[in-house]
Amino acid sequence: MRRKYYPGEAVVEGIYWNTHTWEFIENPEGGLLPKEDGVAYYRVPRAVVLLVGPLLGLVYVLFLPFVALPLAAYAGLRAAARAVTSVRSGRAEGKAGHGR
Repeated sequence: MRRKYYPGEAVVEGIYWNTHTWEFIENPEGGLLPKEDGVAYYRVPRAVVLLVGPLLGLVYVLFLPFVALPLAAYAGLRAAARAVTSVRSGRAEGKAGHGR
């Protein structure tokens, strides 16, 4: 049995994984897969969806703080660097204007 399908293909009922958006698409009565460019679909057994779905959610919840905190620190440091740069360039322009 084939596992890889392309947009617009007629398929039997089941759950299909969209490789472009990483979402599961349920096709309860069979029919055609949604048409999107550059997408491949893989048929996934229901048991795998029931096991993998919650695990992916758990990974997301556990690692979100480790990603969010460094990104927030980076954004804050970048804003501070811009502020310092603008103050320094403003002083340099001010000094040039006073020398006239």
